[in-house]
Amino acid sequence: MIPLHSLLINMLLVLTILRVPYTSSFTQFIFGDSLVDAGNNDYIFTLSRADSPPYGIDFVPSGGRPTGRFTNGRTITDIIGQALGPRWFPPPYLAPSTSDGALFKGINYASGSSGILDESGTLFIGRVPLRQQVDYFKQSRAHMERMAGESSTKEILKTAIFSITSGSNDILDYIQPLIPFLGEDKVSPGLLHDFMISNLTIQLKRLHTLGARKFIVVGVGPLGCIPFVRALKLISNGRCAMEANELTQGYNKKLVKLLSGLNQEFGPEAIFVYANSYNILIDIIRNYRHYGFARSSPFEVVFSVKRAKITQLGRTSYKKTQITENPLAFPSLCLYWGLHSAIITEQMMSSELNGDISPDKVYPEKLKF
Repeated sequence: MIPLHSLLINMLLVLTILRVPYTSSFTQFIFGDSLVDAGNNDYIFTLSRADSPPYGIDFVPSGGRPTGRFTNGRTITDIIGQALGPRWFPPPYLAPSTSDGALFKGINYASGSSGILDESGTLFIGRVPLRQQVDYFKQSRAHMERMAGESSTKEILKTAIFSITSGSNDILDYIQPLIPFLGEDKVSPGLLHDFMISNLTIQLKRLHTLGARKFIVVGVGPLGCIPFVRALKLISNGRCAMEANELTQGYNKKLVKLLSGLNQEFGPEAIFVYANSYNILIDIIRNYRHYGFARSSPFEVVFSVKRAKITQLGRTSYKKTQITENPLAFPSLCLYWGLHSAIITEQMMSSELNGDISPDKVYPEKLKF
């Protein structure tokens, strides 16, 4: 749900300022939901899949064929990894083709429809919740140790980036109307946030115990502005569902407090960076003309894109999304692709990389990797 190019720009600036070098040995371990899933859901029984057209239509390495990514092209973690050096996409952990050598370059454990809480995404049947993703990493680490030894494994993990993009589905599940025969009454919003923070804390500390030292934790974007929630809440064009956004902001505030506390607890040996996807997207919505939207409201673009893609689902062939020459010339492709973020080209990314990181979008900005 996060606008890919703006979150990408800010996260790349984070990595630049935090002195993560351009290197052929950059290692990235990825955890989260459909925003960063690279195909794990292709290998489980689930209703949450991205293995059919038009998914992947702009993903060059696959020739436009679906790869299990819930977008038309690369995910944000794909582009970050490439920008830092290697032409390498961390493969999905569950893919049979993922080799032992991939362990030392990075693995993607993310799963569409998963959440911080094990129960999130139940309606989609299969998914790999964050706890299980960390379990898988624990297995990977043990295998790395058998292959390279304890000392080498620790050194690799000490310099690797661990990115966590999770929480949206926990809140989306809460927003949806209750299905009487499936569960109990909802807890209060504050208690939901506390459950999420408690579970996330456990998993972050588990990763730290396993050797992780550099964390980027992405906050939840303004879910009240995405097409699904606006339709669910019957919100008119040009507006967001404020109740959903307030719920998201309440969680993000507690997430910032958690990461600040972890930075104090672990001192200089570990860094937990917060990427504020909420403020990034709100900035785009409020200043849409600056980001290339030609219409009176970015929401008009969102829904026109969604309708265009839905009408294509019954066809056997699809037109490639035309954003390779000048992304700003195609404003209708900037926000969403269906219910997920659309890819934006590296030209747009590089044209904005000269800016400064705003403390309201990335925290803490002064820490150094």
